[in-house]
Amino acid sequence: MISCQQYDYIEIACLFRLPIELTLHTGEKVSGVAQTTSYNQNKEECLQLTPLLLTNKQTPKEQQVPKEQQASAVQQTNITLVLNTVASMQALEQNPHFDRIDFQQ
Repeated sequence: MISCQQYDYIEIACLFRLPIELTLHTGEKVSGVAQTTSYNQNKEECLQLTPLLLTNKQTPKEQQVPKEQQASAVQQTNITLVLNTVASMQALEQNPHFDRIDFQQ
């Protein structure tokens, strides 16, 4: 279970669309830009990420998706992760809010 204080960092990541790397309890790492939180069909709280390969921050200008097409591209490609499977969150770019958060189990 993620504490309220730690959950605030998830919300900050989404609010500022920060690129993050999540380490799951299995050891798997998932990177992306934080988008929003949601609930899945099992009513588990989730985090939605856009994979880094699809964001314009890491893509050469000639391969970038036009702004008017970004919303539909994001909706089709988001990764949804159950928050209880996340062990830690690392910011991939400097920001004044956090560097790394380790979530309590």
